[in-house]
Amino acid sequence: MSTELDPLERAALEAFRSGAPVAPWDGVDGGAWTGFGLRCLLEAARVLRAHAGSDARADLKDDGSPVTALERAIEVDVRARLAAFAPAAAFVGEEHGGRLPERGLAVALDPVDGTWGLLSETSTWACVLAVLEDGQPLAGFVANPVTGELAHARRGGAARLLRLSAFGEPARSQTLPTRRGEGGELLVHLHPTRAAEELRTALHAAWRRGEVRVVRSPGGSPAWGLTEAARGHHVYLNAWSREPAEPWDLAAGTLLVRCAGGDVVDAEGAPIDATRHAGPWIAGIGAERLARAVALARGTWPG
Repeated sequence: MSTELDPLERAALEAFRSGAPVAPWDGVDGGAWTGFGLRCLLEAARVLRAHAGSDARADLKDDGSPVTALERAIEVDVRARLAAFAPAAAFVGEEHGGRLPERGLAVALDPVDGTWGLLSETSTWACVLAVLEDGQPLAGFVANPVTGELAHARRGGAARLLRLSAFGEPARSQTLPTRRGEGGELLVHLHPTRAAEELRTALHAAWRRGEVRVVRSPGGSPAWGLTEAARGHHVYLNAWSREPAEPWDLAAGTLLVRCAGGDVVDAEGAPIDATRHAGPWIAGIGAERLARAVALARGTWPG
């Protein structure tokens, strides 16, 4: 399997390291959005990695979730970069809001998906950016500043995982999935929530019967869970809220899974709408494994 950077990845990484500005979009080259998204998340990941953990301080939002000054600053930075790159494109962000237009281009950003993970110094949080065209995902980017990985995909193309150098080795990139996932053992990643206790019990019963090889629940960023599903090892189950998803929630990760040859489906196995889905969903590579996970979870999702 090749681990060479593709031309867009190489150009984005070289520009990031040199500090070269991103040229404004010409309105034609769709690949330029890949370069834009990579650059935004490389810059954001550098800031987040430098200040994660003990340096980060959080306030609580109205819904009880934490937010840091880092997240607000990154959202302001990406909005400014978008204004220079494609002024006509809309911007919507987790921290400052905005409206996703029905027509045209837009960028949706969650500076930190899984802020409790950032604050507690785990490796399960991520920075997430989606480019949307006419309300549907065009390109998706999910960066994990702790592991130094950045996954990306553009509609109609491959899903890729960029691994940045940490110990002097060259940066590498792979096409996802790294494991195909048809047949064989079923490894399950269950997003932890108190509401999914019946589902957790059913999965552990399946594990005791030998129908499931592994049940894990690391928590953290759903977008990073989707990125892990795109690798092809685990099927990811999430008892998502009954409130519709925001454009920064699922669009990038769902595009990654689908460009890797998998799918993200609802409790009955039907593909979800990544920009407005409400309720449970399951993500994975391999139709047979995905169907097995749907069957195991059926009837156990929280009401």
